Amino acid sequence: MILAGGSSAGICGLGVAKSYSRHFAVAGAGETLATYFLKELTTPKSDISQATAALIYAVKKVKENNGYCGGGTIVKLIRPVPQFIDGGTWSFGKVRNVDQPFVDTIEQKLAQMDDRFKKSRNTQTVSIIKREGTKAWASYRKRIQAEEKARLEKESQVK
Repeated sequence: MILAGGSSAGICGLGVAKSYSRHFAVAGAGETLATYFLKELTTPKSDISQATAALIYAVKKVKENNGYCGGGTIVKLIRPVPQFIDGGTWSFGKVRNVDQPFVDTIEQKLAQMDDRFKKSRNTQTVSIIKREGTKAWASYRKRIQAEEKARLEKESQVK
């Protein structure tokens, strides 16, 4: 499980992280967008390096797109195997902070990559939307014209 935060707990704010039987957990104002990115970029078998980079990217994108999120990105690694200690007290084991210079470097490299690909991605997306939109609109217009013609023929037969 990955518990991520742009603030002290959860993605951009305090809250109880909900996993919804996923391989990660998020909480806070950026929960929906963070969930989108983490579902797209990770799998239950993602290794720690991929999961950490995806997490840092998700937090960065959430902070860019949600006015309630901001500040530094703090990443903590939590051991995935829970242990029962001290008469039933539940513990995740040792929590380790990821060094801030490492987090900052990953953020910068992913931002550079995102900027390089954004223009190309947007150009391709607009092209696809125009092409598919034009096809769909032509099909819709043809169907409406056929329905109108059938309605007019039916009206003329009634008279």
